[in-house]
Amino acid sequence: MNARKLFARSAKWLLAGAIYVGCATSAQAVILGIGGVPTPGDPNLTAWFRADSGVTLNGATVAQWDDLSDIALNTNRDVTHPTAANQPTFIASVPALNNMPAIRFDGSNDFLRRTVDGLPGSAATGVPQPAVGNSDRTVFAVVNNIMPRPATNGIEHVLHWGSATNDFSYGVLAAAGGTRTFSNHYWGGVDNGSVASSARPSVVTFTYDNDFLAGIGRAGADRMWVNGMNAGLVDLQGTNTVPVAPAHQLKTGSNASAQFALGSRISGWSEGYLGDIAEVIIFDQALSDADRMSVEGYLSNRYGISFMPPSGTHSLPFEFNAGNAATAVNSLVFNGSAIPSTDTVDGAPVARIMPNINNQSGTVYLNKPVTLADDLSFSTQFEVRMNNGAGTDCCGDNPGADGVVFMLHQDPRGAVAAGSGGGGLGVAGVAPNTVVNNPTVGPAVFVELDTWHGGSWDVAANANTNGNHIAINTSGARFSVEQSAAGAIPQWTAVSNAPTRNVWVDYDGKTDMMDVYVSETNIKPASATISQRIDLRGIFTGNDVYLGFAGGTGGANHTAELRSWSFDSQESSSAPYEVVPAEFAFSDFTGQEGIFQFNGTGTAGIVDGRLRLTDNINNQAGSAMLNVPVALQRDFNFKTKFAFEISLPAGGGPAGPATNGPGADGLTFVLTTGPRGAAVVGGAGGAIGVDGISANFVAIELDTWGGGSFDGGVTAGQVHIGIDSSNNAHLGPNSVARAMIPRFNDGGDYFVWVEYDGATKVMDVFFSPDDVKPALPTLTTTVDLPALLGNAYDEIYAGFTAGTGGANNRHEILSWSLVPEPSTYVLVSMGVIGLFAARRRMKKA
Repeated sequence: MNARKLFARSAKWLLAGAIYVGCATSAQAVILGIGGVPTPGDPNLTAWFRADSGVTLNGATVAQWDDLSDIALNTNRDVTHPTAANQPTFIASVPALNNMPAIRFDGSNDFLRRTVDGLPGSAATGVPQPAVGNSDRTVFAVVNNIMPRPATNGIEHVLHWGSATNDFSYGVLAAAGGTRTFSNHYWGGVDNGSVASSARPSVVTFTYDNDFLAGIGRAGADRMWVNGMNAGLVDLQGTNTVPVAPAHQLKTGSNASAQFALGSRISGWSEGYLGDIAEVIIFDQALSDADRMSVEGYLSNRYGISFMPPSGTHSLPFEFNAGNAATAVNSLVFNGSAIPSTDTVDGAPVARIMPNINNQSGTVYLNKPVTLADDLSFSTQFEVRMNNGAGTDCCGDNPGADGVVFMLHQDPRGAVAAGSGGGGLGVAGVAPNTVVNNPTVGPAVFVELDTWHGGSWDVAANANTNGNHIAINTSGARFSVEQSAAGAIPQWTAVSNAPTRNVWVDYDGKTDMMDVYVSETNIKPASATISQRIDLRGIFTGNDVYLGFAGGTGGANHTAELRSWSFDSQESSSAPYEVVPAEFAFSDFTGQEGIFQFNGTGTAGIVDGRLRLTDNINNQAGSAMLNVPVALQRDFNFKTKFAFEISLPAGGGPAGPATNGPGADGLTFVLTTGPRGAAVVGGAGGAIGVDGISANFVAIELDTWGGGSFDGGVTAGQVHIGIDSSNNAHLGPNSVARAMIPRFNDGGDYFVWVEYDGATKVMDVFFSPDDVKPALPTLTTTVDLPALLGNAYDEIYAGFTAGTGGANNRHEILSWSLVPEPSTYVLVSMGVIGLFAARRRMKKA
């Protein structure tokens, strides 16, 4: 081999300016130079590879990369490969890395490894060993991922050590179907991590802070940072109670077969990394935050990698189109599967949000926030093509999934905020302990262009039909604030040559109205496809927001390409919108059939002046909802009072004290928002007519059975009152709070008062068998109604639900009043006051 040393290794320059921050023999001390540069000879420094020093070339490929951590320059610590076909390529200047050199790995055959013992800091190198079982570690890697990533790539290993059957990795790029995710991995375990900014260079840091002496693992100690942003827990061992196997430890000196590799997995030398590695630093302890940030600062400065969003805001208006794409693309940040590219049909420059590969997610943002007008008004127009659909079709639609969203957000992650793929559309969060472990982007509002029904915000009533729909969603709501009927818009996708779609989104901050228009031409339609009043002031703090797009694929896929985009924000000239809150009182419900919508299994209606929700028949679900929305105050302040009777209980009493008696399941008072309006009813039995309504809701539950949808920890027979909600994390129903009370399905009249203070977000519920409000609430808790109800304060649907199961009751509401702000109750005997037709008006100019 005609090898030549490109850069001589020198301990002298590396030691220049070193500042000793502690005793070198202490396990707690690290020795960092000025600006956070590591110091060769630091006993805590177990590996250091830097592409501008100690690189031996074999022509254009790298035959050896020297470990700079050993002041004695022990060659046993270097990584090499004797075969030219397996040697990575030396790149003298990488523009994305501040024109610094890097080692490029091809994702297939390239890797470098240690050939003697292979483990940094092992006994063979003469470096002092830590106590047996100490597996603490801090690893820094500067990488530049090559995009696009081939669909054939599986897991990619930036660095790896262990044996063929007992291994341990840092910097894995887990790649299910193509999505790149920085994570940790250990043999027999799982990948944990966070979606990273795959189209930009990254400094990835792992701190592994576990001590398995005596077989005790400290769950919650392993963490990861990407470009200085805390990606959260990435526990490798979790709650395991067995020590880390010797080959999992970076310093053991006891496993001669163990190897250390860059760019590949050691088992079969497979699962190679596709990208550039510029620098790797490994310490044998979990560094303090101060030391970690010092080293990250050194790497950030050296490679020109910004850890924080650029300062300031982006000027408006903004334009991205074929004419200016070459320069406008510099204002965009591409994350996940998103890349600058060309249109798959006509070759025009585009921002590709995602490729037609399963299980992808990507985001494209302006690199700085924008400052909206004082009233938050804005207008945007964009052109998008979703093409090359593949996989099973949804509901008679063309193949392809899942769609894209346009968004405005104030997530602290800024221009790298991301959620999950599939039905998460790149913005919705997923459950913990998965490869992708990101929360929902928020606070945010999303305009969803969905090609597959069943996503994070989709209303169940749209299932089993053409999946194409558009919707307005918020990060705080479980279901869409507004959603078009499935099939109401043309199919978005095609197997090939799909048409482009033009979308306009206009928001008027004076009237709180958001209008979304969709067309196959560049002519804006006269009428909006969907419109919804939404209070952005209730979602955002201040006027600075991030703008961008996200998308996701799942078990089916299609490309999503942003062809053009314009955005501007100007103060609205509309007359301000004023809500005239509704106020009403029903002493009974005689003659009020036209005021309510009745839903369910057939027994809901007005009987003898009462709202009957269910009769005493098994397996019923019913609801009675005001058929027009109620306007509350902007802060959601309200008071309501209702009287009810639950009678004729039947069916064996549930387990528990015999005094509990028979009868099931109970009723709720419910506030809800969503595109289904008043046409909502949930399931029978323990769902009490509210669980499963496919809408955002908060409900006061009066349960005669226990053990239902919201009753985790409540056994059958425990009669109670509760506050329930649709959970805002897309995880289903949620019980906010509950209190046990005496049985109340004996046919007597009972009274409930509910009071909500929008300033404190405190909800008080009072319960009494007498028409006298108790001095103290029966149940009190904090409930964020704006978040749960999508800030739609003037679009609230109110009413009651009930359910029966294998046992039953008759559930009836006797009277009901509501006022939208703190006030003295007067239950008027004259039917209803408060004209719904005049519930809102415009201020005069």
